[in-house]
Amino acid sequence: MTKYTMMKNNVWIYLMAIFWFYSALAQEQEPYLDMGFLIIHSTEDYRAALQVANEASTQLGVKIDLRGYDEDPEMGLTTLTPCCEFHDYIPRGRYDGGDYISIELGEPFRAAEKYVVIIASAAMSGEAEKDLKKLLSKAKKFYKDAYVKEVKVYTGCIH
Repeated sequence: MTKYTMMKNNVWIYLMAIFWFYSALAQEQEPYLDMGFLIIHSTEDYRAALQVANEASTQLGVKIDLRGYDEDPEMGLTTLTPCCEFHDYIPRGRYDGGDYISIELGEPFRAAEKYVVIIASAAMSGEAEKDLKKLLSKAKKFYKDAYVKEVKVYTGCIH
């Protein structure tokens, strides 16, 4: 083997090692996205949350989208036709950012109450974050305790 061939093989080995190293780093990154949620109300009572959601829709001009979930005495929120063996509730933010009113379980949003009423969600960066803060000042006119809660949303596999 010539000196040139050995150097060429070493270069390939180094390039493959670098590629493997960066591939491993990419796979180790946590599958989370920083999202902001504009919460206007939290409560233990689903009916009270629904009443606030309806009022907010009228006052703020934001549509309601309960995302197909309804109250379930045992699980909190579920669809009428469960898709999974135990629990089919997926917290807002994984697939569905934007301005709309929803009722969510409080736990994924680190809320003390069972339910939260959310009127908007957005990635916490750039223009989306600014829009969320603008809507917060509008919401505070009607809901003094409204706030933006930043939460890490899991975006990895859920099965």
